[in-house]
Amino acid sequence: MSAAPSSFCCIVTKNSSIECFSMLLSLAHQHKDAHVGILCDTYSHNYIKKSNPDLSNFLQLDFIIGLDEYSDLTRDEMEKKGIFKEFTLQKGTIIKYMLSKHNNVLLLDCDIIILNQILIDTDNLTKQVGLSPGHIPEKDVKRVGYYNAGYIWFSDRLAVDRWVQISRESSRYFEQASLEELPKEFSYFEFEDNHNIQSWRIFFDKTKIKLFERTNNEILYNKKPVISIH
Repeated sequence: MSAAPSSFCCIVTKNSSIECFSMLLSLAHQHKDAHVGILCDTYSHNYIKKSNPDLSNFLQLDFIIGLDEYSDLTRDEMEKKGIFKEFTLQKGTIIKYMLSKHNNVLLLDCDIIILNQILIDTDNLTKQVGLSPGHIPEKDVKRVGYYNAGYIWFSDRLAVDRWVQISRESSRYFEQASLEELPKEFSYFEFEDNHNIQSWRIFFDKTKIKLFERTNNEILYNKKPVISIH
């Protein structure tokens, strides 16, 4: 048995507003009427609200405008100012907000596209954290972390707080490498390799392109339907 996440969430500012709309549109196609929390700047709020089709007909959107200070900044500019990690940790704010209303939540980066329903085994719904391995070489894991911070499931606010704390205090790579510490303290599961397929996975290991195939109008990865690409 399996079930979809109780809710979804993301953070978005001006520079990723188009990507975010595309992600939400793909989410609506697979999870109609899903609850989605969006922590955003004013520009992104207005862009998503005014875009066609009207996503409010397909998703239950819950906007929080709280990122205006980051609105006109690119990632490079934020890194130069030393504020990129703090920006990424705004993910914790929207995750905890959604957990105040729903049993669990899946955070999605804006540059993700959902191709099939995201379903979690019911046994895993009792866990506190769900993590997505990056499937990259060990030398790169040592630099950026084993798990990807753009596809994280939570059911426990304490786990979110701990993630944010570790990220601020000791993470070697922004809010991402710190995810490795959560399995040491909280119950967790890992998403299968047909979730959250990033370009880096193929860039670092060209042989993995052979794991893709198309059959019966469906894209497979490692013999399983592709759930999401990133």
